[in-house]
Amino acid sequence: MVCGFPASAAFGAPLWNVLGCIRSAAGRFPMVRQKRAIVPLSVPLNQVFPPLKQGEGVAREANRPRFTKLRFKLLLPAHSMPQLKGVDLSRMDPMASPDKLTPVVVRFRRMVSRIVPLLCGLAVLLAFSCARAEASTLVGSWWDLQGQSVTDDQALDRLRDAPVILLGEVHDSQPIHRRQIELLNALNAPLVLALEQLDLGGDGEIDRLNAESFENGRARAQAGGFDFDGWGWEHYGPLFDWATEGRVPLWPLNLSREKAMAVAMADGVGWRAELDADALAWVDEIAPELSLPTEQQRGLVEVLEQSHCQEIPADMSSRMVRAQVARDVLMAKAIMAAREAYPDRQIIAVMGNQHARLDRGVGYWLAQVAGKTRLDVMSVGMVPINHLSDTPGPDDAFDLRLIMPEVSREDPCAPAGETE
Repeated sequence: MVCGFPASAAFGAPLWNVLGCIRSAAGRFPMVRQKRAIVPLSVPLNQVFPPLKQGEGVAREANRPRFTKLRFKLLLPAHSMPQLKGVDLSRMDPMASPDKLTPVVVRFRRMVSRIVPLLCGLAVLLAFSCARAEASTLVGSWWDLQGQSVTDDQALDRLRDAPVILLGEVHDSQPIHRRQIELLNALNAPLVLALEQLDLGGDGEIDRLNAESFENGRARAQAGGFDFDGWGWEHYGPLFDWATEGRVPLWPLNLSREKAMAVAMADGVGWRAELDADALAWVDEIAPELSLPTEQQRGLVEVLEQSHCQEIPADMSSRMVRAQVARDVLMAKAIMAAREAYPDRQIIAVMGNQHARLDRGVGYWLAQVAGKTRLDVMSVGMVPINHLSDTPGPDDAFDLRLIMPEVSREDPCAPAGETE
């Protein structure tokens, strides 16, 4: 609810219709200084909104009010009051033909036809304004697992105490990428920057990323096999520059797209042949079937199907889940390796929000490792406000959520020619 209205109502009516209604009504009611009397009225709504005529369509019927009467007080000029003597107002028919109406009822009929649209328009405008105001106050706020708001200082204190931080993101949000660098600077600690945007490679890749002296972040990204077109240098260039200028070690996290596709498309247990012996040993330890418990598996399937416009067959969705789990499991392995290589540094793992989740992402698989406890990992979801359905409440996906400005993009599932 927003200011007493459903949140959906705040954005459900075209604003120009509301303003047009207000302007039209204002032009018809000049302010006249005169004494007025208050007359209570109760009017059956089917007289204010006449029944539909045949052929007027279903859409109008769906928008008809569900209550049965309007009750309000009508202000009338005092000189009209004598005409009301002996009149039973509760039995007046405001929609009768004009030759049967008293002047008072004629005025009432006209006012109802003008005031009702005006009141509806004002209600929508108020809800719209309140929703915008509430959204602007949420951006930049922190929320914990229990749905409680926390301050910036409280959030930073918790992050500084975590040996490993899973820093979730939306990949194409510039405000999120700027905020990431602000957080990294605020931590003010020796760090290792582990990136989903760098694929796991062969021996020597990590040494090349961290032992050589690079002229700038772009040269370092190129040495690590960064996909400039796929990920977008405009999004990740500042992060590579920051790490290069500060001599921060980089660590690759991701299973390559080619290997992930091979894992997805393999039949039966054929996916095992697509992983090297070291990766396969890790998978066998914590996820031998490359699957999640039933509830988490169902949730991941729903997300993947929604992202593909509900157009992928059931068999393909299960294959995509297998590839996603393989990526999450091997990201967890890479984070553990980074922790072993740099025990005195905090590991900041930058990845998509779906990967950073505690309930079915990398956080879940880190918790499955023998001797690993949840307290060793802090998961942060950087969530655009338009990805929220309501005010943030309890959520077991992230230890902390940071509400970010909305991300606007075309709806890939919209019919041709339509956008969000």
